[in-house]
Amino acid sequence: MARDYDAFGDVQNTQAGIFGAEQAGLEPALRNHDAVVARPSKAGVVLQMSCQGCGVPTHITTEWPEMVALKYGVNPVVAFRDQKVLSDPTPWEFLPHEHAWRPAMKCSRCGFNLPVRIEPHEPEKYLAAGRRAGYINRQGEDQISRIAAQASASQGQQAGK
Repeated sequence: MARDYDAFGDVQNTQAGIFGAEQAGLEPALRNHDAVVARPSKAGVVLQMSCQGCGVPTHITTEWPEMVALKYGVNPVVAFRDQKVLSDPTPWEFLPHEHAWRPAMKCSRCGFNLPVRIEPHEPEKYLAAGRRAGYINRQGEDQISRIAAQASASQGQQAGK
């Protein structure tokens, strides 16, 4: 028997541990588990994911007006508070340390925060997909954009005071 035999060599790799190349099935599984899949629909962008706490598949639908507000950098609940624009508003919060928006929602099963993050450049990408699919009325989007832009400007003025 060789002196440097390591019975745990298949488990611990000095370079990457359990994430080493010989663990072919593990890394894609973790990447899939952590992924958020966005799919445009008539109601908005359906964000599908697995809870990172309990692993249960779940989804949320971000309405198109919410995406417009996020595009303008304003919380949709704040932007449309006096309007009847959203049928089921999701409260969003901006996380400066991640430079991303997160829905203030938790898993209904375990209470873990949902792993969704929307970076500032993403709303326009989703809106473009919605336009291409015919889910977004341009006149309606323009009207919603004016409301969101005004809320964003008002928010900026309040921050400067």
